[in-house]
Amino acid sequence: MRFGEELFGQPLVRVASTIKTYSEQIDDAKFVEQLKTTMAAAKQIVFLGFGFHDPNMSLLEAPANGATRRIYSTAVGFSSSDVEDIEQQIVRLFDDSPTRPAVLNVRNDLDCSGLFREYRKALSH
Repeated sequence: MRFGEELFGQPLVRVASTIKTYSEQIDDAKFVEQLKTTMAAAKQIVFLGFGFHDPNMSLLEAPANGATRRIYSTAVGFSSSDVEDIEQQIVRLFDDSPTRPAVLNVRNDLDCSGLFREYRKALSH
């Protein structure tokens, strides 16, 4: 996708201007519910530059709905043991069972652009 292309029928610049941090939205109950519903329905999720702090993770908790999920994440600066913990945090977002998503790639060796280069074909589905 090139700069200026459209996403959801709108120019990327307009879409990007609507991005807010969780702290800007945490008091908006309707937004939080919509976020949880969206996470529950998502078949593919990409975490970029995410800190995996407990308050952030609790906002994303969603009921398991049997969806087959593909999850990709950068984890630059995290150790290999931290990556294992992050993977467990992600699994617990959707269900307390030990069932893992169909694809779970948490990479501490790739930044955002590297993740997109590495998984270009998989992310286009």
